[in-house]
Amino acid sequence: MVKALFLGDAAVGKTTVLIAYVQGEFITEHIPTVFDNYTANIVVEKATVPLVLWDTAGHEEFNNLRRLQYPKADIFVIMYCINDKNSFYNITKTWINELAKYSDKPFMIVGNKSDLRTDEDDCVSQEEALELAANLGASAYAECSAKTREGLEDLFETCVRVITHPKSLPKLKSKKKEKEGCTVQ
Repeated sequence: MVKALFLGDAAVGKTTVLIAYVQGEFITEHIPTVFDNYTANIVVEKATVPLVLWDTAGHEEFNNLRRLQYPKADIFVIMYCINDKNSFYNITKTWINELAKYSDKPFMIVGNKSDLRTDEDDCVSQEEALELAANLGASAYAECSAKTREGLEDLFETCVRVITHPKSLPKLKSKKKEKEGCTVQ
């Protein structure tokens, strides 16, 4: 069994992704969540793995409630919205800091609403997100769209692989070049 705790700002689509995956439905209205859970079975490497998915509130007033679930999780899924740069910036401003304080379990970063990536200036680029994931030490990066279902299966398979088959995942690499040294005379 793999237990995944979904984190991220309010309205990035955590609930929508979980309902799309588990129930096969796309919901169009925002459903504020305090805490909810879903279950599914997924086949990875010819083995059926029970998957427990915890949906959490992104609002600050639920911080203490959300943190109660941290010790029970096997993996954390930090989600942002591809067309909301603030939700992306909050990965480092809020979510990584909270995670580092309360858990040392693996995490992955997920860009949601990939179907809305039309103008790169208004959206977080995949390269930018991969760079951040590598620099933060994420076990994996994925993108998905609950609306089109693109990337949904890969997201949850990757989530399980991080726990059950971590060596089967490609290593995220930072593209930042090492700074060359300089001499001051």
